[in-house]
Amino acid sequence: MVLIRVARQVWVLGQKYHALYPRSRSRKSFSMSQSEDASHNLKNLIILSLCQALFFSGRTLTFFAAALVAIAMLGDNLIFATAPVTA
Repeated sequence: MVLIRVARQVWVLGQKYHALYPRSRSRKSFSMSQSEDASHNLKNLIILSLCQALFFSGRTLTFFAAALVAIAMLGDNLIFATAPVTA
């Protein structure tokens, strides 16, 4: 829900920007109509937001998985469970 809300806010800001700074006439003849362009931008925004959310959740899950693997490897002796991996 938060991702959709953020996507809508970014889309609204984009619409306000395009209202303040319209495209030149020469370029407009080669581009899509404004409604097609807006729907295309919204679609791209949602896809990119989902990709970024998956990327960051994947990084977080990697840290959790590393900690669980370390605990499984150490067995009963958990002295080094919180030791940094890169040290």
